[in-house]
Amino acid sequence: MINTIATLPELSRTVWALDPVCLTGLLTHAKINEPTPYAPADPEQYEARAARLPSSSGSIAVLPIRGILSHRGFGGLLGMLFGGTQLDEFGKVFDMVIAEKGVGAVVLDIDSPGGSVMGMTEAAAKIRAGREVKHVVAVANCMALSGGYYLGSAASQLIVSPSGMVGSVGVYREHTDYSAAEEAAGIKTTFISAGEHKTENMEPLTDDSRAAIQSQVDTYYEQFVADVAKGRGTTARTVKDTYGKGRSITAANALSAGMVDRVATLEEVIRVMSRSKTPRSDAANRRMRMMDL
Repeated sequence: MINTIATLPELSRTVWALDPVCLTGLLTHAKINEPTPYAPADPEQYEARAARLPSSSGSIAVLPIRGILSHRGFGGLLGMLFGGTQLDEFGKVFDMVIAEKGVGAVVLDIDSPGGSVMGMTEAAAKIRAGREVKHVVAVANCMALSGGYYLGSAASQLIVSPSGMVGSVGVYREHTDYSAAEEAAGIKTTFISAGEHKTENMEPLTDDSRAAIQSQVDTYYEQFVADVAKGRGTTARTVKDTYGKGRSITAANALSAGMVDRVATLEEVIRVMSRSKTPRSDAANRRMRMMDL
């Protein structure tokens, strides 16, 4: 069955762990285009596709994390428009390779500006749990921003390619007030609703509404910071103070700040890992291993 989603309201109400420049492009597309029809993913088709998704180098499974990240059906729309990764599908494939006896280590090949916060903390927790079973290395190849960095930081090690960027640690949400545009066009919209705050996102922003949205954004930000701190073995204060404060960071500066463990290409990482006869699971000595993987 074909569904239709009005992209603009859906995009503008989402809390994002996404590079802001990317969101501007999404919203611009939504404002100038008609609602986009899309076909929901068929679970049976997914299962067939998932079995072929990982590429391998010896006993190393390479899982791509590309484009805009989203939880489930919402990602189907974004994936059609811009390319992306649905976190629930990624989680199924990740579980599969962690359980596969023939796979000794996992490489996350990340090239993503981030995405919706929905499903992000669960995906990061899945990666942290997986690294207790097998060595999981994430490579920013070449971009791991916001939600992309969120997931990459959960791996045993995070490596960035020489021309790559990481960071953009933060979340945000957009509120658009169309009342002046409607007035200029001679349009008057009246909302008949029940529930004191039901339509606050559709009307001019009051101080109370702004505070509610800010509280929501702050909650997701604190979760983001806490999960990055867990993954990187540091404190939330260190993440807030030294991990770019929302900015995207180039490879050398990210290494100096402790945001990544090494600067190397994906090919170099796989080549070095392939030399190991017994890929190692994650442990407290991750920092001691960072130069030789």
